[in-house]
Amino acid sequence: MRSRLLSVGAKLRLSRVLFELARAGRRLDPYHPERAAPLDRETMAAWLRRVVGEEAGEFLFAPAFSSTFVSDPEDLSGAFAMLTLRFVLAGFRIEAFEGGTGLLPRTLAERVPVRTGCAVTAVETSDEGVRITYRSAGASGREGRVLADAAVVALPGSLVPGVCATLTPAEKSFFAEVRYGRGIVCFLMTDRAPATIPGYGVAFPRREGIGLYGLAVDHHKRGVAPAGAGLLNAALTREAAERLWDAPDEAVVAHVTDALARTPIGRLAPIAHAVHRWDPLLPHFHAGYLRHLAAFRERRERSPRLAFAGDYLLGPYTEMALTTGMRAATEVTREL
Repeated sequence: MRSRLLSVGAKLRLSRVLFELARAGRRLDPYHPERAAPLDRETMAAWLRRVVGEEAGEFLFAPAFSSTFVSDPEDLSGAFAMLTLRFVLAGFRIEAFEGGTGLLPRTLAERVPVRTGCAVTAVETSDEGVRITYRSAGASGREGRVLADAAVVALPGSLVPGVCATLTPAEKSFFAEVRYGRGIVCFLMTDRAPATIPGYGVAFPRREGIGLYGLAVDHHKRGVAPAGAGLLNAALTREAAERLWDAPDEAVVAHVTDALARTPIGRLAPIAHAVHRWDPLLPHFHAGYLRHLAAFRERRERSPRLAFAGDYLLGPYTEMALTTGMRAATEVTREL
């Protein structure tokens, strides 16, 4: 409230967010987002204009959401915004594994036999079992088949119909509504941690026009960067990502450093970089999506011996993706 970021009038309107959350009550359960389906009537952009106004929406809420979910407010729903705020206000904390998030799947893989490097091309279910067709890694790329008791499909939701040909009509209808954005994340390493970034990240308002959603500071995480070095990752806006999708990595790095030079962060001189192009990147909980998710949860016709897991079923967070995996395992266990 002491910040000069917003006018007094915009600050006074912020209390309306708490009123909206209180009015929604128990419908806002981040671990059961489908319960908020009756609230899913407008985009996040429209919800922000209605509740907090243009100023707070453009300079406070939209940058925070865009930098976190690598998307524009028009791609998300107001109900999703309320679910996220309820999640954060309930005591949400950001945690990281030493050695990176990849430590989680590597540790899980040590507990069971895992075959990697195989591209699954078809998953067909019946009451007798699940037939999985795959192509092995390597130059030979031989096709193989496995008959399993059950299967968990843990693909991005938009890719599921291309692999699972025996989905029920209700399942096909739901997956047709699953949308993902694609995006570019650029990692920069500097010889020293920049003194111009004292916190854990920066979110950029669209009106600045620099082509970045946000900048996250990774060197605060133990063990991810050499001592004293800086490690940052910048998420490009949708427009910038589309423009630079096929460009050389050096062009992406130049875009990021030029953009940051126009901010108080200043021009960085990276000693190393890595550019990741993700397609798909994160699911868009767009306006109306929660109603489709609720119908999917309540469907009576289900593909036998098949369960689904992924962030599109709960929320675009590692924790939520993991939760859907545990639920899928429970569902398979009960059916068998």
